[in-house]
Parts: sequence; structure tokens; C-alpha cells
Amino acid sequence: MSINIPTHYVQQYSTNISLLLQQKGSKLRDAVTVGNHVGTSASPVDQIGSIEAQLVTSRFAPMGRVDATTDRRWVSPKDYDLPQLIDSFDKLRLLTDPSSQYVQNAVMAMGRKQDYEILTAVTGTAKTGVTGGTSTSFTAGNEVDVATGGANSKINMAKLRAVKKLMMANHIDFDMEEAYVGLTAADYDALMNEPEVISRDYSSNLVLESGKLKGILGFKFIHCELIETVLAGTNEVTLPVWVKSGMHLGQAHGREARALIEHAGDDLPQSQLGGEARSEGGLDTEAACGCIDGPDGANGEALAELNGIERAKDSEVALMLEG
Repeated sequence: MSINIPTHYVQQYSTNISLLLQQKGSKLRDAVTVGNHVGTSASPVDQIGSIEAQLVTSRFAPMGRVDATTDRRWVSPKDYDLPQLIDSFDKLRLLTDPSSQYVQNAVMAMGRKQDYEILTAVTGTAKTGVTGGTSTSFTAGNEVDVATGGANSKINMAKLRAVKKLMMANHIDFDMEEAYVGLTAADYDALMNEPEVISRDYSSNLVLESGKLKGILGFKFIHCELIETVLAGTNEVTLPVWVKSGMHLGQAHGREARALIEHAGDDLPQSQLGGEARSEGGLDTEAACGCIDGPDGANGEALAELNGIERAKDSEVALMLEG
């Protein structure tokens, strides 16, 4: 055996390319309504308020007029791009072409941006009125105090009951609506300590199935860690609670986020994404867990395009959690 054999030693590199741990796209898109919009702004919905029938007190009396309140919700597009460059000379020095993984990574990032805009819209200011010139703030009454169920406490059954009571009082029909609660990992863990959630003694329906929390009290749970940063307060995290008809995601120009693979040049293609909006102020609510109350109401909706959000009326309830 030659003493010079080490000259031929080799190093082996993998031809596999894997993406690091991350939220893989949007978690919230399927929990909101989706529409197509064009232009610098769009009105996803015109709203008409409830009216009451008038009692007739005498024969042949002149009839008065009943005027329903009206409103209009607006969304505006936001533009996002994500240019990633791979030079053709770089490919000559690689074992594997990473283009498909780069595209996949970009699609996931755009999905997360959708969730960012959805979460921002939950407690954001809605543009309303004939031309969107009116700013409608989130209603403070659509909040559940952080002290509900315990001082500076995290999500618990008391808060969930309070949220549902608030939404039902605002005429949200849980038999007709799909209701959701956004949870972080810390909230998920907190609910695992609630006997009503994990014990069959309190419900014939499984809340915990295959180690996953499905939902309770008519709410479906969605885990999204972006809540921890997007809706973080000083000493709390706001948890969004909404119904599907109360949040709307509109795709600008009716297009999904696209991935283009082209030769690099001075001008790179950009994608225009739409915005999110709340369409009513009572369909989304918040509950607090930590030190604060939540936001809007129990009977509003949200309308929006891909990455800009508007609230609808008073449809959000917020949950705030201690960080």
C-alpha cells in the first residue's frame, strides 16, 4: 500500500436540498373569504343595516319612511416582491440546480405575508364610506379582558366563553358561520391544561384528536406563530377570533402570487398583491391573555386583497395573552 494514497482522499457532498424549518405558506387563507379586485382601491362589499317593522296604529294613516343605515368597505393593494438571483455561472459550480427549492421557499414566504396582512387587519383601521375616505377604528367593546379567568392569565375556557358570549350578543349565528381562534404555541400549551379541553367528561365530541387540538365551543383552532410578533403588545399577545364571512382576502388583479425564473437583468419582475379588510365590525373579536383587552366586536366582517387589509364593521374579538 502506497504512503501517498491520502492524495486521493475525497469529500462527498449531498445532492439533496432541504428547506429549514419555517411556516410553510399561509395558515389563515382558507379561514377567510377570497375575492378578485383591480385598480388602486376596491369595495368588496356594500352594507345595509337592520331595520324594524312599524306598528300600524290607525286605519288609513299615512305611511312613514324607514331608512336603513348603509356603509361600504374598501381595500387597497400592496406590492411585494422577492427577487432571488442565481447566476448561470453559479450553476456550473453546483451539483444540483436549486431553482425549484428557491421558488418553493419564495412561495412559502409570500404565504406568510398573506397571514401577516390578515392579522394586521384584525385590529387595524378600516376604510369605509362612499369613496373610502372614512377611517373606522376597531371597537374597544369587542375585547375580552386579560383578567378573565385569572389575573394576567393566558387563554382559558373562561376567555373562550366570554368571546362566544360577546359574539352571540352581536348576532353572530354559530350555526351558520365558521368561527376560528388563532393560537400560538404557548396558547396551545395553555389550553392543554384545561380539563374541559382534554377530558371526555365535559364533551362527547373529541377536542383533542391524535394529539392535536381541533376546537371547542364552536370555534376551530388555527396555530400560527406569526401572531406572537404581529399582534404582540407590551405585556401580552392579542389572539384573533373571527368568522370566515367577517374576513376577506382579495387577490389583486385576480392573480395568485407568481414565481418567475428569468435571466437576471437590471429590471426584475414584481408581483402586486392585494389587501385584507374587515368587512363588518362585529364578526371578529379578540380576547386578552396577559395584561390587555382585545379589539373590535362580534358582528363585523373583513374584506381585503392579498397584502393590504381593511376591517368591516365591528366583527372582531381579541384574546390577549401574556408573553
